Amino acid sequence: MGVYPLHSFALFKNVVDSGHPIIVDDVHTADVVDDELKPVCISLQIISFVDIPVIKNGKPVGIFCLVQSTPRSWTDLEVALAIETAERTWVTVERAKAEEALRKSEKRLQLATDAAKMGTFIYYPDEDRGDPDTQMLALYGLPPDDTLNLAKALAEIIYPDDRIRYANDVAQALNPGGNGKLNSDIRIIHPDGSVHWMNVTAQTQFEGNPPQAVSMPGVSMDITERKRAEEALKKALQHKDEFINIASHELKTPVTSVKAFLQVVQNRLAREGNEKFVALLSKMDAQIDKLTALIADLVDVTKIEGGKLQFREEYFSFDELVDETIEEVQRTAEKHTIVKKGSTGTTIFGDRGRIGQVIINLLINATKYSPDANTVIVESKADDKSGVTLGIQDFGIGIPKDMLGKVFERFFRVEGENTQTFAGLGIGLFVASEIIKRQGGSIWVESEEGKGSTFYFSLPREGSKGKRQQEDTFVGNTHQE
Repeated sequence: MGVYPLHSFALFKNVVDSGHPIIVDDVHTADVVDDELKPVCISLQIISFVDIPVIKNGKPVGIFCLVQSTPRSWTDLEVALAIETAERTWVTVERAKAEEALRKSEKRLQLATDAAKMGTFIYYPDEDRGDPDTQMLALYGLPPDDTLNLAKALAEIIYPDDRIRYANDVAQALNPGGNGKLNSDIRIIHPDGSVHWMNVTAQTQFEGNPPQAVSMPGVSMDITERKRAEEALKKALQHKDEFINIASHELKTPVTSVKAFLQVVQNRLAREGNEKFVALLSKMDAQIDKLTALIADLVDVTKIEGGKLQFREEYFSFDELVDETIEEVQRTAEKHTIVKKGSTGTTIFGDRGRIGQVIINLLINATKYSPDANTVIVESKADDKSGVTLGIQDFGIGIPKDMLGKVFERFFRVEGENTQTFAGLGIGLFVASEIIKRQGGSIWVESEEGKGSTFYFSLPREGSKGKRQQEDTFVGNTHQE
């Protein structure tokens, strides 16, 4: 016995190459058996044999050998049976390999579902019957019973408040007019009274014309821990927002008092002609204004997240607002000259104070992030279709390309060697973005690192009022149809 390479024996190689059987009645006298193969056969007590090539998809994949230890005259019937046996043997071998691969795949799937706390099922809508695996039964606190109808069992153990919603989700997934997808979170009551969150994901299979739902295979996963984590995070964010709101309001009163006292002292020193101290107090007053703006931004963040940011909308001159805000910021921007270009000659509808808040925020940022420059450009223009657009350009540090999409996110700040010296919480642009969006406009930025940035926003003439009118018109047309 042993292992011999195929090319060592020309006879077997010929079987593979030719694709035809080779019949040997006696190795001692057969001409096809060469001097290398003959002693091997004799040592293995193979005196006569039939070699049948096994063909798959037109290619030889093996040799089926029928052997005998004594000389034999093989009949045509015996050779035909050998060929048929070879074909059936190969089919059996392939089936065995496929079954083994399937067993391994099922084992891996079972290990994965066990690790993920996941069970599988198939729902048959015609019979209103669900066929779960043992893992799913365990997750739902149900006994391992082959006769159990999962659909009926669920109706009893689903949390009462979730039953109607889940039934609607299933009905929608079974509707041939939809995409057949089911993705629903439900609560399950276990026999011990404990409540567990489960996610059910499935895909309906449709057949026929018109299509009908025939089955819905799917998986279910225990998401109790995830739901608890989400609830804990929600409470933490709520407590944080409450703290920010309370702290902001508590800071308002003393800051307002300090500013009022400062203005009294400033006026008295101005009357006395003490210009040096008046200038110092002016700087202090500017810092108090920054603190006031920061507190206002913190309050706005909590209002935005709670959906409570209010707007007092009216018609106003956009150019007048731009002029006023430039003048206000210029008073404290000692190193920069704010240059205005263009005008709109346009009256728009919106919250004048909120839009002014956005312009001030962008102007302050432009001066803050361009410490080595001395100019900020403000350019406004009107468009017959879109309304007004304002651009504020600085010549400062700029923003890396990979961060441009994040600048309007809450608490986002550009990080790097150059930006570590700039103070701020990263909420100003977030608030500005939300205000512009809720006024029916859009806001964006163009920037090149090391050369500066230009922040733009555009507003429609009718603001959010025009947006609401468009929506009302669309709804009205829909009803008319």
